[in-house]
Amino acid sequence: MAANNQQNLAALPAHSLSDTNLTSHIASRFHQHLPITTLSSQGYIAVNTYNSAAKGPNGGKDGSAMGAAEELA
Repeated sequence: MAANNQQNLAALPAHSLSDTNLTSHIASRFHQHLPITTLSSQGYIAVNTYNSAAKGPNGGKDGSAMGAAEELA
């Protein structure tokens, strides 16, 4: 699995945990249409430039900020 496909930031290698590497990782995931990144089982980061927090990359709830919040709850 490529490093930028890793959804959980806590699972990244220690050398990848600098502010610039984390920002790069999140940006890489966004450009691959993977806008949701988890911090832990209780937190996530959702990069959302869509017209609604309820719409993900394919226009549905899957991959959206709202979908991630519902899964977390």
